[in-house]
Amino acid sequence: MYIIYLSDSIKEIMFEALRQKAFHANLDIVKHRLVIITWGNRSAIDRVTRLVVNGSSCSCDMAQAEVEGEYEKGTGNLVVERFNELNPDFIPGVLVKNHVPFSWWKNAYDAVHNAVVMEQVAKMAYIAYGVNPNLTMNPHLIKKYFYRKHGPGAYYGQ
Repeated sequence: MYIIYLSDSIKEIMFEALRQKAFHANLDIVKHRLVIITWGNRSAIDRVTRLVVNGSSCSCDMAQAEVEGEYEKGTGNLVVERFNELNPDFIPGVLVKNHVPFSWWKNAYDAVHNAVVMEQVAKMAYIAYGVNPNLTMNPHLIKKYFYRKHGPGAYYGQ
């Protein structure tokens, strides 16, 4: 790990650039109809300097004490707990009960892309299960679809 020392004026410039990325990502979630009014937001992070631009307005199924206490932390804990045995590089998003999707990737733009994909997959699943509540998927195909994009010999993906 490298330790980077930056002057306050450089940090301000970098933070403003990161804030602009988050701002444009927030415009994208409106453009893609992922939010209504202000019911969602996108964050941005610079992993080298560890600067973060974040705005979080969440609603999830939590105990009254959690809601009235450290609400955002509790929601974040739900996401972390979900990934105890999962790789967030392979699954760049999560649906939290009674909440909008949380998504991430290399930058804020790609995180919006992943949120669009999650919304579309959710719509497709909703329609498919509405037509056939006993719907199943071949487990061999699930494995194939995953590893052709994420496996050691990955060959598929845009």
